[in-house]
Amino acid sequence: MPIVRSVRHKPGQAASPAEAASHPSKMMDPQWRQGYRLVAENGLLFDLQVAWWHMREAVDLARSYPQQTIIVNHAALPSNRSPEMMQGWSRAVHELAACQNTVMKISGIGLPSVPWRAENNRLIVETLFEAFGSQRIMFASNFPVDSLCGSYDDIFGGFLEISRDWSPDEQSDAFIGTAVRTYGLEESLLSRVAAPARAYGTETSRP
Repeated sequence: MPIVRSVRHKPGQAASPAEAASHPSKMMDPQWRQGYRLVAENGLLFDLQVAWWHMREAVDLARSYPQQTIIVNHAALPSNRSPEMMQGWSRAVHELAACQNTVMKISGIGLPSVPWRAENNRLIVETLFEAFGSQRIMFASNFPVDSLCGSYDDIFGGFLEISRDWSPDEQSDAFIGTAVRTYGLEESLLSRVAAPARAYGTETSRP
């Protein structure tokens, strides 16, 4: 089916960073990797959802199959925002970013029972922007699950606020360009979309 671009999978994960070494995900399983190899051979990308404490396994996977593109979903799940956990998350995503065949999808980063606010998520977005660059990040929706912490306008308005000082090219990359290039969408989409923050209005902000 021509509309299909990628296979998405959750290979399982340990409950915490401390348990990850003794409880690896299926990414390290030889039989799982045989199936993973077939994804690339059939011309498909791979969307990965796994916690950041399994990023070293993702790095090993990316290096073992350099011809395959891995799109990491939900910013590698930085759900615990304590300083210690955020430092571990930052180290993990920077290590993954060194693999040029990886792309980071910024989605699903809201906190349970906490309204989506730019100030609560700015560090995540800016860290990923610094690590991967605008050409390897994409803002994405995780609706309807994301509706538990905010509306579509709340969340994408927050992304616009956080990226307001980025260049027009960087904004366009994160909001559409990376997705078009990565998933092989119609390039005509790029010419129909202005720099998102400018189109949104420079006087508009989100609380």
